[in-house]
Amino acid sequence: MNCIQDISLKLQEILDIKNLSLDSELRDFEEWDSLAMIALMAFVQKRYLIHLDLDILSGCKNLRDIYQAMDSMKRDDEGNLGGGG
Repeated sequence: MNCIQDISLKLQEILDIKNLSLDSELRDFEEWDSLAMIALMAFVQKRYLIHLDLDILSGCKNLRDIYQAMDSMKRDDEGNLGGGG
């Protein structure tokens, strides 16, 4: 499983939804709030050792933005996350 799929599955779990595309607007989901962001931050920190903060996540409109933010932070440390996108 690549990073995008992994994050997508976690977001689907957090948001209690069945499908999420790269470009689904997160603000359209009632469950996308600060608690959901914190849950995703904890998951990303534990799984990928990347620290996203609320400012970064609140600026993300969709899954693609989250992945790009993670990839950008990871590149600063060691290179591309992989998984396409």
